[in-house]
Amino acid sequence: MAVLLAANAGFIPTSPLHIVNSELSAIRWGAEELNDRLKDYGYGGIELHWSNVFKHCRDMRFASPEKAQVLARGVVSAHESWRGVANPFPFDERRTPLRTDVPPESLVVKIGSAVLVPTGARSLNALERLEQKLGRPNTMHYVMFPDEHGSYRADQEKTMRFPDSSIQPTVDVEACWNARSPRDFVEELKLRGYKATIDSFHISRKGKMIDGTSNWQALSERLLGEGMVREVHVSVGRNDFEKIDPVRYGQSVAELRALVDNQSLDGTPLGELAGMLNNRNWTGNVVIEATIPGLSATYGKMTPNLLGELHSSMTKGVQQMLPHIEWQSHFSQQHVVS
Repeated sequence: MAVLLAANAGFIPTSPLHIVNSELSAIRWGAEELNDRLKDYGYGGIELHWSNVFKHCRDMRFASPEKAQVLARGVVSAHESWRGVANPFPFDERRTPLRTDVPPESLVVKIGSAVLVPTGARSLNALERLEQKLGRPNTMHYVMFPDEHGSYRADQEKTMRFPDSSIQPTVDVEACWNARSPRDFVEELKLRGYKATIDSFHISRKGKMIDGTSNWQALSERLLGEGMVREVHVSVGRNDFEKIDPVRYGQSVAELRALVDNQSLDGTPLGELAGMLNNRNWTGNVVIEATIPGLSATYGKMTPNLLGELHSSMTKGVQQMLPHIEWQSHFSQQHVVS
């Protein structure tokens, strides 16, 4: 059975007014509150971005192994942290059309990323310490960023350390790996030791460094056909890419509204991907990625009640989008930690 996961980082607001509001900010939610809230929203588990700033991460960090295993009962997979966004360099810049119009990252994003998340080796060390405390060495799934220079050795060292790892395919990664076809990309994954996490937004958007898009439908079909898809991200309302790919951003807003309102996704990239998953009877874990800033850009000022209503509607929307999947929950039993 599969698990419908919430990304804890999706509940981290950027507005100072939201951060001080304990009803809105996951920075201030302890592990039990995080579990309870996500269960109420209809999720079955968590994909965890680690940060010593988040109260729920500190709860797990300082708890005994026995208590930590209860507090982290909802954690099914984890995501490597990054300062800003991983931007792989193309294999051959002389033959690769590069973007010249990439907007600079905002100061808020730079400062927030630097403060909130450990980067590079520190991120991996934090994840490894957590999995050891939870008694899950080499068994947790991780979404990783591939080496930005395309190094085989760097990627293979990462997957040897964390065997159950996947990366999110993008046109930038394709150019970094010099993958000229879906077959090339799959072979690169196998060589580096990765599986794939198909993010409905990232796989179908324009590149951040590369000027253009890929044949994401053919790549998705190839990944699914070869059993390489470890996880799927339903990524909607991506206002952080509004200036990078305004057309795809507009589609992601339409996808968000369709999920919330239980409307048809026909004609959208998410709808196309859902059709592939249904046709292949794919039954892996799914993560909903919809940030508070992205929801606010679509639905206006965010309140605790509205946040809960939107996520409850999105979880129901994903379940209707993939009716063949039988979902399980890691929140099904009540636990009390003394």
